[in-house]
Formats: sequence, C-alpha cells, structure tokens
Amino acid sequence: MLHASSLSKGFVGGLPIFHSIQYMGAVDVPIGADAGPDRLLAACRDTRPRSIVGMPNFLIHLAQIAPDIIGMSARDLGCECLVVGGEPGGGTPAIRQRLEETWGATACEMMGGTDFGVIYWAECHEQRGMHMVVPDHIRVESIEPGTGAAITTRPGAVGELVYTALERQASPVRRFCSGDHVEMLDDRCGCGRTGPVVRCFGRTDDMLIVRGVNLFPSAIQDVIGRMRPRTSGVVRVLADFAGHSTQRNLTILVERGEQASPDDDEVLQREIERRVRDALVVKMESVIVPVGFFETPGAKKVALTLREMPELPAGTRRDPAYAGRGEA
Repeated sequence: MLHASSLSKGFVGGLPIFHSIQYMGAVDVPIGADAGPDRLLAACRDTRPRSIVGMPNFLIHLAQIAPDIIGMSARDLGCECLVVGGEPGGGTPAIRQRLEETWGATACEMMGGTDFGVIYWAECHEQRGMHMVVPDHIRVESIEPGTGAAITTRPGAVGELVYTALERQASPVRRFCSGDHVEMLDDRCGCGRTGPVVRCFGRTDDMLIVRGVNLFPSAIQDVIGRMRPRTSGVVRVLADFAGHSTQRNLTILVERGEQASPDDDEVLQREIERRVRDALVVKMESVIVPVGFFETPGAKKVALTLREMPELPAGTRRDPAYAGRGEA
C-alpha cells in the first residue's frame, strides 16, 4: 500500500495509519504527501502498489499529472483500490467517479479522528457506505444538530454523529459531538455486517446557512463535478460574512474546463446557477475562473470555503444583477 497521506505533524492519516497497515500484515510504502507528487508517483511506478491511501482531491491531482511526471497514465500503474479520507469527497458521487475513472481502481472511504483512536468507520467491497468498525471501543449515536434529540438509525435518517469512549482510559469522553453529518443508508450489508451503514456529507464547521437553508460546500462540489469537462470540477464557495449564516446570495468560483472557451462563460454561468438552484434550492452567483486558478491539492486538506474574494484575472465576468452583493 502506497502511503499518500501526510506523515507529519501527528495527522491521524500518518503514523496511526502506517501502524494499522503493518498490523494487518500489509506492506506500507511510507512516502507521504509531504514528499511531493513527484516522489509519490515515482514510488508508485517502481513499487506498483495494489492500494493507495490518501485524500481524495490529492489522489485526483496525482492522476492528472502522472503522464507528465512519470510518462504513464495512472490507470497503467496497477492500483486496484483507493482508500480515501481526511476531507469530504470520498462519498461524493462525482469525486468518487473521477477517482475510479482516472485510476482504474475502486474507491472506498474511511472516517475517524484523534479524539478516540484512528479510524472508526470504513467501507467494504460492497461500496454502499461506511460501517462502524470499532463497536467494542466506541458507542455511536446520531442526534439532531442544535436540539441534541436522538435520531433512530433507520435508513434515510440524517444526523450528527456522537461518540462515547468505552475502553479509553487516558481521556475518556462521553457523548462527544463529532461534527460529522451523515445519512443512514441501511442497517445491514451484503458483506455480512449488521449495524448502521452511513455516508458522511459534511461537517458542522463547514456548513453554511443561506436564508435558512443548511448548505454544505461538498454538495456544491458534487454539482460542479458532474459538469465536467465544461468545468474542471474545482469550486470554491465565497463566505465573506461573519459566522456561518447569511441572508445574501452566495458567490461560487468555478474553474472552467481545460478545453472550454472563455467565450462560453456566460452560458456556463447560467447553467451552473440553474443546476445549483434545482439541486440545492439556493440562488447564487457563479464566477468562472481559468483552470488551475486555485492551488493544487497537497498534504493539507482542501478548503472548499473562502472568507475573502481572491484577486480575479482581468476581464472576469461578474453578473451585474449581483452588484453590491444584493438580494437578486
């Protein structure tokens, strides 16, 4: 297994994952995202790992640059499975599809944290959602954000995960709010496991409230990702207001596709705004920027939210209906 998560600064995707892989009897190739994409791709070419662990946006970036760095397509490197986590995306349909297409491998998601251990949730080969894999160590509940009311684990239920440590002795925590918002997909799986099968769709600290509508940037990312190749799939949400709530329309910055023409930006803007409104029931202005405008993914998690408008390229089109950040 090629280690493409950060190995520095105590990140849970680093040494804890390294030790977990070794404990299972697999061989971890400890390159790490901190070494940079060139070394990671060279190691992938030389060792031809069956699996890669890393953050989803970074693995997409590695696949994109593989032909230029090592002269090979990521699909030709022999990887069979991508294990992704550390940021939203692994459960986002558009991101998952892109991962599997660019690598020619299946993508499975995992989720955890440093508060109780390493990984609490992991996806099996059925790829229908994540299973709770440490029930002997952690009790999990689902609550309604804001009220704290318990939510049953019936399929279709949506809530925030709350954990209680069962065997941790150094710093046991009771009913710890994780900030992870999930949908309960099922209560059993074809792999034989029982218990909740979940998909995480966002975190409390990422959530924006736009005119009373709860909105996760990862949901916008999924809509934009489905518009490839007219867009690159890269989007950032401008939240230039205090806190997480606003009564104004949002602005999103979207990279146009590599082969798309700037002459088509106006049509693309209208299509983006229509799709976002239809899917998420919010109005927003879209601003089209060139492909590669945003920093490429690396060892750090990708932040989908911006608090300040970046300096836009000369000639960038803005919709006059939104002048002054109005309520159009």
